[in-house]
Amino acid sequence: MRVSLLDRAIASISPSAGLRRIRQKAAFEIAARALSAEPGERSRRESMLGTRSADEVNARNNPRLRAEMREMARTNPHIRKGVSVWTTNLVGDGIMPRANSADEKLNDTVNDLFAEADSQLSADGLGGFAAMQTLAVRGMVEGGDVFLRRRLRRRSDGLHVPMQVQLLEAEQLDHSRMLPSASGNLVVNGVELDKIGGRAAYWMFPDHPGYGALQGRYASVAVPAAEIAHLFDRTRLQTTGTPWGVAALDDARNLYDWELAEGIRKKLEACMVGIVTPGSEGDDPIGGLDPQVDKDGRPIPAGVVNAQGELIESFEPGMFAYARGGKDIKFNQPAVTGGADVYRRGALMSIAAGFDLPYELLSGDLSRVSFISGRLGLQDFRRRVSALQWQVVIPLLCQPVWDWFCLAAYLAGKISQPFVPAEWSPPSFEQINPLQEAMADLIAIRSGSKTLFDVIAARGYNPVQKIAEIQRINALLDKAEVKLDSDPRHLDKTGALQSVAALLGGKETP
Repeated sequence: MRVSLLDRAIASISPSAGLRRIRQKAAFEIAARALSAEPGERSRRESMLGTRSADEVNARNNPRLRAEMREMARTNPHIRKGVSVWTTNLVGDGIMPRANSADEKLNDTVNDLFAEADSQLSADGLGGFAAMQTLAVRGMVEGGDVFLRRRLRRRSDGLHVPMQVQLLEAEQLDHSRMLPSASGNLVVNGVELDKIGGRAAYWMFPDHPGYGALQGRYASVAVPAAEIAHLFDRTRLQTTGTPWGVAALDDARNLYDWELAEGIRKKLEACMVGIVTPGSEGDDPIGGLDPQVDKDGRPIPAGVVNAQGELIESFEPGMFAYARGGKDIKFNQPAVTGGADVYRRGALMSIAAGFDLPYELLSGDLSRVSFISGRLGLQDFRRRVSALQWQVVIPLLCQPVWDWFCLAAYLAGKISQPFVPAEWSPPSFEQINPLQEAMADLIAIRSGSKTLFDVIAARGYNPVQKIAEIQRINALLDKAEVKLDSDPRHLDKTGALQSVAALLGGKETP
């Protein structure tokens, strides 16, 4: 609930009236929220939405859901954690490419050129390709859509490759444009579709419409689809995405409100308050005052007052409150209620389910996790992450940027062909049991079900570079004159180093 300027104005004139107004507003908001969440009303609303197309549902609800999601990702710790977990697991240190054409010399040239141009790739100059991926994926999770726009540069700009990429948030697409364009193409939620349903253009605002007081340009223009990479996760046949975790928003909001109220209750429980009560008949009033008047002879108002006779509406730790005609002192006994951990765990489970995340990753609570249950719980999540990496992030974000880069490098005379195939290496997951997993990989290599390239790539490394490095180390060991002394630790260490290097290099173990 927000406190308006009118509320503050009333409170400045009459604090008691302002407090009553805020209490009544809070009660109304709670009642309205409970009414809107009535099962019958919710089911009727959802049954109506279920008959509509995904694009119509997105057009009606996405602006509100996106604004709410962004605000809660900024202020609600549980939604913020959910966005962070998805971003970290999908991108990690970055999904990096390596050229994979039949020409090894061309591959080396493109890989070296991409490494040199990496820090110049972003149009804002803040971070390289991996940082761009992190920001784009976070924007997709939080807002449903992210757009990457190719920006060609002049050779005089001094870039290694005269091309940069600009990130645009979902709000910069003109979702209100739903009519046929001048060419006769259908425009759905700001996306212009050609006669066979392909994407012809995106109607984008030149400036972000949320700039407010700044003088922005708010007339949308058609940007050719070849200049735009659209990152979003499709759950239906739809032209634009939906913010992730929408199903968890209500639970996250309720849990946050409960935690805030619980914190206030704990503070009240910690307050030790003394109440001066009427006591027994015939006792003298505390302080020698008449129970009906204060020390200045003024009548004491009915109710609980402080030492100055002022009516008390709130309590503070260590205070004494005087009831009318007080003759005895009683101390409050705050009631301690249980069940908080059970409710919080259940609410976090619901939020995790709405965000499609394991409860342990969202909450950080590992108190009930064993090795087997933890491994089984992560297997399904890792499959989901891998599917999103290969079906969404790589084809819709990484591959378009790579293709733009290769084409720009070709037009600048840096490479000999405009298209160079690429292999991608998503970051690997941390090993739960490194020894067991390493032995499993070794058995798979020996049995022929995996190659050394497969194992190295699964760890998030470039197999070509890693094997070249191993061969270089082996060559140095072969040329070096290793002098062994009588120290058995030296002998064991050297022998182990040679054995591991020889095994990874494809040689027989000495």
